[in-house]
Amino acid sequence: MEYRVDYRLRSPKVRLWRREADIFELLAEPLREGTHLLIRAAQDRRVKSEEEIDKLFSKIEKLESMAKIAIKLRRTPRIKPRIARLQVKWTSVEIQPPQNKPNYREMQPIKVNAIVAEEIQAPKGEKAVKWYY
Repeated sequence: MEYRVDYRLRSPKVRLWRREADIFELLAEPLREGTHLLIRAAQDRRVKSEEEIDKLFSKIEKLESMAKIAIKLRRTPRIKPRIARLQVKWTSVEIQPPQNKPNYREMQPIKVNAIVAEEIQAPKGEKAVKWYY
């Protein structure tokens, strides 16, 4: 499912996509000027930052918290409604082309900003929420 957030006629367009959109070919597509993607990560991809190759999730897990926010979580089948306090980490990385198909090897790495938001001290009996983008 895709959502579009338009704050003003001339403001940037932000397209929010669920994990199903975490596809290398989609990430490699050129964007129109003023358009940005925010895609929830489904794949723990190989990434390069500085001169080091690492996995995406472990790379951003190693970072120090850069911000703390509170959000209201709505009821879902797995989550009770509550105010969740999250720590947020982010960094810039280059996603490396997948190695499992020959035609991917010709593709170039993709520069992205990776984000993780993780709940701090979830209520007892509740699983802490964690989202990778």
